[in-house]
Amino acid sequence: MRSLVSTESPLHAEGQLTPAQSALCAPTMPAEELYDLDADPHEIINLAAVPEQRATLERLRAVLENGSPTPLNRARSSSPKPW
Repeated sequence: MRSLVSTESPLHAEGQLTPAQSALCAPTMPAEELYDLDADPHEIINLAAVPEQRATLERLRAVLENGSPTPLNRARSSSPKPW
């Protein structure tokens, strides 16, 4: 996958981006991404590598691999969050 922002950006070359902005200039994106959308609605802090989030990541992997018996789309579902 390509980066979201050009690595040729003058600000990137000058080291004037925040760590979050620099991550968008990386040549590739992480293989997995997990965000707490309530606490981090702009998806800045990737929780996929946080040990405390391992159970959540594994549960969501299983949903992707096996399908879900309930809809995951919160806008269409009145059920609680699956995570």
